[in-house]
Amino acid sequence: MTQVKKNIVTTILIVVGCVVVASGYELTRKYINTRIDRMLAQKLPAMVPPSPQKTAVVEEQPAGNAQLIASIGALDARIKALESLSLATNFGSNSDRPPLVSDYRGVGAPVFALFDRVGPYRKNGLFEIYGASLRERRTGAIRVSEADLEITHDEAWVIWSPDYSPARDATHLEVDFAAVPTAGKLTIGFIGKDGQASAYTINLGPPTLAPTGLLPPLLPADIVARANAANSIGEPHPSANNVIAPLPANLMLQLRNGQPDQIQQWFVKINGAAGTTVRFKRLALIRPMPAATTIGVTLSGRVSGADIPRERRSNCLTIPAG
Repeated sequence: MTQVKKNIVTTILIVVGCVVVASGYELTRKYINTRIDRMLAQKLPAMVPPSPQKTAVVEEQPAGNAQLIASIGALDARIKALESLSLATNFGSNSDRPPLVSDYRGVGAPVFALFDRVGPYRKNGLFEIYGASLRERRTGAIRVSEADLEITHDEAWVIWSPDYSPARDATHLEVDFAAVPTAGKLTIGFIGKDGQASAYTINLGPPTLAPTGLLPPLLPADIVARANAANSIGEPHPSANNVIAPLPANLMLQLRNGQPDQIQQWFVKINGAAGTTVRFKRLALIRPMPAATTIGVTLSGRVSGADIPRERRSNCLTIPAG
């Protein structure tokens, strides 16, 4: 009997503990929701979602499940409102405007690159090339100075499916050529985790003659179909050997949601450049550093008061501002 009493007391204590924990969780959830609603009411009055208590219960579902679905929907609306508020805070009142170079906030901003000093075969994920061959020029045993794509077909593809894509702070796309190509059309784009694709188009010059007698490459049909249906987000033009294009606000918001797998595929398509070589020094998502806004201020003057001995006098100095 003593053992039975102990078991009963233990069970009661466990049940009471679970009730206390559940009550504390519910109070904390309500407190957080209240604070979020208050902040949204101050910052974005039109975007405050309806309170879960005022949401109608679906007749065909149990009341408990309907309340849970309503709570999840309200929380999702709050999260979207907070994301919009965060983007508007970072980029001014108009969150849809393209980012500027002056949006850069620090020298430690990461770069997520397809081509750079680290060869593509040393990067994570799957790297595929169709209708071309890759040659790497090196300045040492590891460092790559440029990646050369020797185009063999009228349409060539480079497709990278990274395991993770740490591009959260990126604001621009940069294409740095060793020499600007003079033929064909270059398409650079991304397929996101949601299946949507976006792409830039760079017109390089008149197309070359399409080769004959070559077997077409066996392309991954699903990726190519999404890439060919990509939304156009710009047609930048090379300046010297370089192209820098701002990312659209919706793509930046997608990259900044904290998940490192938002880019499912990064693709490069080259049309009408058979028989040529496209030489990349860097192809990367970047956050560029702004140019210096001042070169210094020259200060000069005369010291008044007691005469200073000649041996203690000195010339005026030019002191950089900032």
